[in-house]
Amino acid sequence: MISLFGYDHPNLTNKYYVLLVCCAFFLPLSFAQNLSKYQINSFLATISVVGLGIVSTLQATAFRSRYPEASKVPEDLMDNATTLPKFLAAFGGLSYMFVCHDLSFNVFTSLKNPTRKRWGLVTVVVMLMTVGTFFLIGFSGFSIKWHDISDNFVKDFPAHDPLAITLRILLIVNIVISLPYLCFMPRVSVYSMVTLFTGTPDSHRKVAIYNAVITLSVVFSGVGLAMVVPRLGDIYQLFGGFAAAAIAFVIPTLLFLRLEKGSVKSNPKKSVAMFVMVAGVLLMIGATTSVIYDMTISYT
Repeated sequence: MISLFGYDHPNLTNKYYVLLVCCAFFLPLSFAQNLSKYQINSFLATISVVGLGIVSTLQATAFRSRYPEASKVPEDLMDNATTLPKFLAAFGGLSYMFVCHDLSFNVFTSLKNPTRKRWGLVTVVVMLMTVGTFFLIGFSGFSIKWHDISDNFVKDFPAHDPLAITLRILLIVNIVISLPYLCFMPRVSVYSMVTLFTGTPDSHRKVAIYNAVITLSVVFSGVGLAMVVPRLGDIYQLFGGFAAAAIAFVIPTLLFLRLEKGSVKSNPKKSVAMFVMVAGVLLMIGATTSVIYDMTISYT
């Protein structure tokens, strides 16, 4: 949109204006209490992500000649080593992405003829599709711009190139369609915590009140965080390094060690679980510390 309307447009370049407009537009869509209500959103978001992978691959293959820099391998390509803090910080983002697949548990009740086999098939297909699309996008950006690719790879394509515009439109569609059901999981988590202390609502009216209050709290806290933080990527990495790493690697292994019979020495399964737990704790500490260090350096 910025490329089409110009970088000097006061509203399209104002972060606060964009956040408020998006909040007003998506807020009504965020109150759905059943994940199946977002089936159209999910379908369109999936199609847009697949489209991103296909179009970016076309840019790097069939239309590679449009980018003269793609044919020249940088001399310092092999010297472009990352630093240890950035390497560890990347695990925070990976952990966050891994934990996000917990949303698939809520898909089970929305399936037609729900079985473990069908749920597992849906989960595996979606995960493979996600990994494949990310690989295509990463490969395309790297093969064109090499190590000069930016975080937002669509910025590296020409402003008025038809395929580049298609990429931007697909990215906008994916973000726009995905936002309403992305708050579903945190809302479910907050609801579970609240009802743990207050008890389950005993009427539809109370359920609606709980849903409205929790949804508004989740949405407005996210908007407020986006307004005060310069780079949301740092927040994802920070949450991923601390909370997601613990949820993905530490807490499951602790539960397994508590429930599984036998000692760590006599039970090979418990030995593996202990190794994963220790590695998870080290990863959590290293990733969180690296993100905080990187944020301190970049903001000062």
